Amino acid sequence: MSAILNYTDLIKHIINLEEVSLLEIKSNFLCVSEINRQIELNGNKSLLLFENSVKHIKEIFECFGEQEPKVLIDKHGGRNYYNKLLVQSFEGCKVNAISEGNPISTYKISNENRKMNVSFIEGADSKYFPTALASMFSKYIRELFIKLFNAFWQEKVQDIKPTAGYPEDAKRFLSQIQNIRNKLKISDDILIRVK
Repeated sequence: MSAILNYTDLIKHIINLEEVSLLEIKSNFLCVSEINRQIELNGNKSLLLFENSVKHIKEIFECFGEQEPKVLIDKHGGRNYYNKLLVQSFEGCKVNAISEGNPISTYKISNENRKMNVSFIEGADSKYFPTALASMFSKYIRELFIKLFNAFWQEKVQDIKPTAGYPEDAKRFLSQIQNIRNKLKISDDILIRVK
């Protein structure tokens, strides 16, 4: 916590330089079983990412659409075309594709009272401060969950080295918890993502 507080002034300074107003921070956490369920339902990870992102986009449109916000989002996998998905998600609104392709796809969404530009950008989190801040916030939440995850398994398995939860370390960790998982009847679908 003290490390975060040490950077508060720096973040405030950067926000002022970039002329950014921090109005709200929200995140939508999905557990592994829900990710797996949605991938099975939608057929791929790209649609899962879109479906969960569009919830936030719609909320921004409803809450801030009168101010004509610009939303900057990382592209979802290799997807370049979002027009059809946005039209389906924003019933009663006009959705115009301003540009579609690599590295950016931009759309204007509007109705009688609200307007918003949404851009899906390759590597947006390394190019735009608001997207970087959203990415950092989400990664921080993930780290908190991983900390709790490791604490759970360290109580059950003596001397187990914590995992960061990434594929390169997953095989080692899963093999070390296998016996306890079997005893506790913890299935793969709540621990291992299909994609």
